[in-house]
Amino acid sequence: MALLGLDIGTTGTKAVLFSESGEIIDSDYQEYPLICPKPGWAELNPEKLWQAVQKTINQVFSRGKPSIKALCISCMGDNLVPIRKDGTPNYSGILSFDNRSIEEVKLVSNTIGKETYFQTTGSPLTTMANLCKILWLRQNQPEVFQSTWKFMTFADYTLFRMGFTPQIDYSMASRNIFDIRRREYPREILKEFGLTDDMFSTPIPSDHIVGEIPSDTCNQLGLPRGVKVIGGGIDLAFGVLGAGVSPLTPEAVADVAGTFEHAAYIHNKPILTKRASRYNVISCCNVVKDSYLIFRGLCTAGAAIRWFRDEFAHEEKVEAEKEGKSVYDVMFEPLEFEGGDIVVVPYFAGSWTDSHAKASITGLTLATSKKDILKALVEGITHELRMSVEIVESLGRNRLEVIRCVGGSAKSKKWLQLKSDMTGRIVETVSVQETSALGAAILAGVATGVYSSIEDAIMNTVRLTDSFSPRREVFEIYNIQHNTYRKLARTISHS
Repeated sequence: MALLGLDIGTTGTKAVLFSESGEIIDSDYQEYPLICPKPGWAELNPEKLWQAVQKTINQVFSRGKPSIKALCISCMGDNLVPIRKDGTPNYSGILSFDNRSIEEVKLVSNTIGKETYFQTTGSPLTTMANLCKILWLRQNQPEVFQSTWKFMTFADYTLFRMGFTPQIDYSMASRNIFDIRRREYPREILKEFGLTDDMFSTPIPSDHIVGEIPSDTCNQLGLPRGVKVIGGGIDLAFGVLGAGVSPLTPEAVADVAGTFEHAAYIHNKPILTKRASRYNVISCCNVVKDSYLIFRGLCTAGAAIRWFRDEFAHEEKVEAEKEGKSVYDVMFEPLEFEGGDIVVVPYFAGSWTDSHAKASITGLTLATSKKDILKALVEGITHELRMSVEIVESLGRNRLEVIRCVGGSAKSKKWLQLKSDMTGRIVETVSVQETSALGAAILAGVATGVYSSIEDAIMNTVRLTDSFSPRREVFEIYNIQHNTYRKLARTISHS
């Protein structure tokens, strides 16, 4: 019996079909363009995203597949999709790293205070907040605001397009405007801004069985009848689950790397201390029942490497095409990570604590090569990982001995060894790198009885592959560089 994980991301959607043992049966990926109408703005066309969802599922099931039990949606967080009463979008979907709502952040702060917002939602008050995006629309696009029936995310929008009533799981609602302890919309806060909870989708548990896909939608998607749809959740939570990090692995932290990079682990309650607020450590409802996801990260990890590729790696692209290799493999082949004088602070889209922060590079000489800059860029991203791991660790009770790495950077053994050397911890990888899709498939299997529990599902689907231990002499070198990095980061970013 197969399970489908649908991973809706910033640049594209991937449908991955898994066997009960966690093997990938088939997959398909469809991209869509990022819309940047003004500097600092970031949007997606909801219709193009839905078309990508349709095409990925159709492609997977057009090749003849075994019987499918259920599907579950993993979705990027902190996005807003205004929907009219007729079900059509009346504006582009506004993405997490869109920073147009700076004035609205000030408005919310002056009205209820940053601490009230943090204690309620588990998140710092920044331009990522959907509340601020909504208030921006009311102020700057009043016709859009007035004609909106529901403010959705791409997760509940996709469920809605599949033919279900507006429903959003707790973890995605946590990235909206949500009381994470009561698991309900904070009516008093909404009232302060002239909003009501019926302007949002109904919150449900992540493992809730929404229903079977209607026949007409099955025809659109190329699916057989009888496929059950599960509530779903935020992609980061599913990435952590797909990496095998659960409430039963308190010594492990997941490093989930993509466009963003996050250090995340599971806790039995939200962490809402002053230190957590200071360092913008986020607590949100997890996809695993009765637990919370605790995380911190970097806004431009994979995006920074992609920037270097597009701007500087033209020769490497040509070589990769000739040799039939990945351009990233060609870029990384000559790199050796054993310290150096160049330091890059990779705040290309702001830091985790300051959306206005900018990237910087120090230590350049006339002898500096393109290779040296790429090496320092990778090191800078890894310095940020170390900072995040140390900060989230300081808020919990357990020493985080193991970093479980998934995502783009987990494909490079050199980078994995660097992460171990930089952090002084054991770094592990898993056999399936599509962990957000696998996590969604795991939850679908648990909800429909394919597995008896989350732990049973992990035992059946998650397999460890490589393990890297820190080299003491290299750790000492990077420990010195890390102190320099922290000083530079503090001068650039408010933290």
